Amino acid sequence: MTHTRSSLVLLAWVLLTPPYGATPQDAWLCTSCGDPGHLNEGAPLTRWRRLGTYADADACRSARDVHIDQARNDEEWSDMQLSRCFPEERVGKGRLRPGE
Repeated sequence: MTHTRSSLVLLAWVLLTPPYGATPQDAWLCTSCGDPGHLNEGAPLTRWRRLGTYADADACRSARDVHIDQARNDEEWSDMQLSRCFPEERVGKGRLRPGE
């Protein structure tokens, strides 16, 4: 009898927003990355705040739009404007590359 394994790969999408603040090493990554009061867009994706996981890119983008529409104040709206959708597998691969 032969056993076959079926591997089902589910590619989830995650909605992330950059973390606040930075480490001293992050200061060179972007204009405001060294300022503890600003979002650190240069941080590795593993440090970004996870807002949700979705089945596909369209669902992730729709959720992002809802977060933006439901922002309670200007600061939260600004945070959500910087949020991005990424495939789950991309999150573990470090910092964003130019053009990503």
